[in-house]
Amino acid sequence: MKPFVEELNHLGTHGMQYVNVDNDVVTCKVYSVCCSSDSCARPLLRETMQFNGRYGCDWCLTEAESIKHGDGISHIYVPSHDELKLRDNGSFVNDALHASLDNPINGVKGVSPLLFLPLFAIVLGFVPDYLHCVLLGIVRTFASLWFHKSNHAKPWYIGQPGYLLLVDNFLLCDLLVIFHVCLEAYLNVNFGRARSGNLSCCIIHYWYFMVNFLRST
Repeated sequence: MKPFVEELNHLGTHGMQYVNVDNDVVTCKVYSVCCSSDSCARPLLRETMQFNGRYGCDWCLTEAESIKHGDGISHIYVPSHDELKLRDNGSFVNDALHASLDNPINGVKGVSPLLFLPLFAIVLGFVPDYLHCVLLGIVRTFASLWFHKSNHAKPWYIGQPGYLLLVDNFLLCDLLVIFHVCLEAYLNVNFGRARSGNLSCCIIHYWYFMVNFLRST
């Protein structure tokens, strides 16, 4: 990351020049203010513990709990009704200056080169990535809870054939969805191989209308 940081420091300090449509020479400075990366890449960029380690959350100081899972141990974050203590840039920098690989502090293992980027916030500059956190995380989880047959005995399950037929007819006939896929066939047969494109269609095109439709029925 060192060449990247050096280049952005140069562009943030000296900028780059170009000639606009009025033939004026304009100096444009460039800054990096946001970074989207998956949960395995973020710890490498920030010099922190991975998501499945102690204090592995990138935005709060919740300590993961260890539980027995099969033949091994898993680290999980237990939901709490208490207010979470959030990370902030000042505390992160202080932890980075005093931490080491052998002695991480609040999940921080050392000084990341990204700390030297102008105007980049090492905590809030990172955002949850849309693919894994939203589509393959939240959307697929809700789709499973609502429609997958493994939840057929749950009170929130709406995957009965009658419901799915109503939803399919609503999406196809009322919304005129162009690339509509039968929910019953897709969710029951292909759910384990759900692609991000399908899940993106669910959250963008279907769900707002579908939930309101189900409430009305």
